[in-house]
Amino acid sequence: MRPEDCRRHYENPLVMQEIARYSRGRAVAVHCVAASRDMVVRYEPSSRKPLRIENPEDVLRIFSELEARSPRTFYATIHRYAWSDGEPLKRLSSMPSWDIDLLADRPEAGVRAAEQILSTLEKLGVASSTIVKWSGGGFHIHIHDGAISTEIFTRHDPLDVAYAVTEYVSARCRDLGPDVRLENKVDPARVFTCPLSLHRSLDRVCVCIDPEEVGDFDVGWSDPAGFRHFMDWDRFVSGEADELALRALSEVGAYPVRRRRRVHRPVDEVVNRLLRRLGEGDLPV
Repeated sequence: MRPEDCRRHYENPLVMQEIARYSRGRAVAVHCVAASRDMVVRYEPSSRKPLRIENPEDVLRIFSELEARSPRTFYATIHRYAWSDGEPLKRLSSMPSWDIDLLADRPEAGVRAAEQILSTLEKLGVASSTIVKWSGGGFHIHIHDGAISTEIFTRHDPLDVAYAVTEYVSARCRDLGPDVRLENKVDPARVFTCPLSLHRSLDRVCVCIDPEEVGDFDVGWSDPAGFRHFMDWDRFVSGEADELALRALSEVGAYPVRRRRRVHRPVDEVVNRLLRRLGEGDLPV
């Protein structure tokens, strides 16, 4: 896709709206494909503060500021933050997330894996708060962070909650077949593709899918010239995932790599360090 076609895509008001709707409160990253080398930009060029998208207009502003680097794909963290003066102060919430990698160009294998995860979540009490995305090259499934109560996120680090739930559910979805890989990639700065963003290398759009229609999915739904996108992707039932979260925390425990003796290190420092090192579930770093 030519750079001018990428710009035309991101000038679409619906595209700007959906990226902003997904990104509010989160840190953002942009994959650029300049001729010299691919790069992931995570900071404002002028201030060196983390990129943020709070309004639709921010999408085109960031695209224009990075245009010389050929911006291609927008990502946002699974964590939502409290911000002050452009810096993240602390995690407020986080989305348990599953990245279904296709080891072969067989979307139908990903469909089966997505259906199994959704079925498992439904059996565990989460039926109305899931977000399903086709990134252009694989499937992403999230539990909306609104489905986990503020009380739980106050008592437990949102990172611990997201990690434990993801691990707990993944352990119950082992028989996914040889053509897919499911990993728990929840970490302090993980980003996933924003809805209606372009894929970083394929001429496809990241579209949200009605969980009830996953079995009908067709790759043609992600055609930039005429994509099919589920607009009600952000619906949720408050507290629907509370029981699952508490059960997962009890059985799995906290995020394992965190250094407990440095638990009070400022979140903005952690994010700013790790954003340089960590990427999206299927983003090369």
